[in-house]
Amino acid sequence: MSTTPSSPTPTSPEASHARSIVFLGRERSPIFVTESTRLPTTLAPGQVLVLVELATICGWDVQTLSGTLLGGTPSRGTTADDHPCVLGHEGCGVVVRSHREGVSVGDRVTWGICAPCGTCLPCSLHLNNKCTSVVKLGQTLVSSVALFGTYSTHLLCLPNTPIVALPPDLTPTLAAPINCALATMVNALSKLPPTPTPGQPGASVALVQGAGLMGVYCLALLKERGFRKVFCVDLSRTRLARAAEFGAVALHPDNEEELIQTDSVDVVFEVCGNKQAS
Repeated sequence: MSTTPSSPTPTSPEASHARSIVFLGRERSPIFVTESTRLPTTLAPGQVLVLVELATICGWDVQTLSGTLLGGTPSRGTTADDHPCVLGHEGCGVVVRSHREGVSVGDRVTWGICAPCGTCLPCSLHLNNKCTSVVKLGQTLVSSVALFGTYSTHLLCLPNTPIVALPPDLTPTLAAPINCALATMVNALSKLPPTPTPGQPGASVALVQGAGLMGVYCLALLKERGFRKVFCVDLSRTRLARAAEFGAVALHPDNEEELIQTDSVDVVFEVCGNKQAS
């Protein structure tokens, strides 16, 4: 029977050790253990040590635990030679040590998911997530990089990990998913041309497939950009009710084709993760 991990005991900024929930693999028993790791007393240039305020659960983590993630994970194998990792990438925290210019102790921050090399061809094209030697938060073996997952009391940001300061009035609950779901949708909408003024040609009607967190972010951003009408389709009527609160025309798949006229939608965002949605 699988064991359910308990949260690591919170520690103070002056703690000497971090406590992490380490994922050993779905076929292991137990699949999780809680481990203690000594915090670095000195940091390499560019490194930043953060005390994690809150870490949220991404769909990637759920798929990792359920075994449905395409491509597997570093710790998903079945042999004794496989190494564990600390899952989690969404979160926010407070800087407790810094060796990076512009990042100070006490800053409330969030971070990017990828730590790229900054020198390869994809990096030169600003495709940092395609870096040939990228290190991904929550997907890296603990034998390679320690404290590089958010299901831990502390996170050690690598030299090229993006770090963004958070305003003091932004609560951890709102801030934690910013670096994943919200960042994804901000990037997606950045590819759209400017929203036209009324009467001018251009994209003004959208369809959002999926009313989860990414879908809700997408609805809010589309409304902010001035889209005239935004449809949202989802199997969950509870989620559709929430989508309607963000100004969407909520549709269930059973009547989607009846209510959306052919060629009436300018742009479609698929954020449900279901390949049958298209």
